Amino acid sequence: MIPFLLELRALMDWMFTDTTLALTSWLQMEDIFANVFCIKCDRNVERVRCLVIILDLLLIYCTCGIADVCALGMYWILAFKTQLEPEFTSTYLARAMAAEL
Repeated sequence: MIPFLLELRALMDWMFTDTTLALTSWLQMEDIFANVFCIKCDRNVERVRCLVIILDLLLIYCTCGIADVCALGMYWILAFKTQLEPEFTSTYLARAMAAEL
């Protein structure tokens, strides 16, 4: 960056603004505003980063939860199907064994 550009801008702001501050006080005020702006930007980045982490965890847990519910649902469907139709499974197994012999 161009050297002394910040001081030149602060000097022009001080010259064209009606103020009771001395030039050194004006420069201190500009420095304070710059520090507050940097802190504000850091806080916004932290807030966004925390929100992204929370959304990632929520997505992971929801996806895993849906997969678990689907797996349990398929397990229960298969378990009830074999309990409700035992003659079908025994007949199927008997035919399969007879075909092998």
